[in-house]
Amino acid sequence: MNLNLVGRDESLSLRLEEWAQALRLAHLYGWKPAGTLRPGPEDASPAEPALLEQWDGRYFDPAAQWVTDEDARRLGAALQAALPELADGPGDPGSPQEVFSDLGKKSVERLIALCLSGALQIR
Repeated sequence: MNLNLVGRDESLSLRLEEWAQALRLAHLYGWKPAGTLRPGPEDASPAEPALLEQWDGRYFDPAAQWVTDEDARRLGAALQAALPELADGPGDPGSPQEVFSDLGKKSVERLIALCLSGALQIR
């Protein structure tokens, strides 16, 4: 399954596994998740109404939730700090290097740029 990260001027499609690995990697490099903002009525969220009523700040399960400007920038900065550690070729199974070697450093750089540009919507 894929999700789309939608920024102000750009968007990026990632597999859920890639997104999860990016979040884990950012956390290892100092990112402290602030939690996402619940989608508003104008966001046409695909999430169940009960989920929206009890919003828990999740980053998974694309529901048109929002990553705040500050949180997105911190996420991008942490990924940028991790970028030199990512191998150009395959890494150990399940490692960030393995996941991102499939995605490619250029795509990781696009994710970093998207995050550094500010608020994101997860669709």
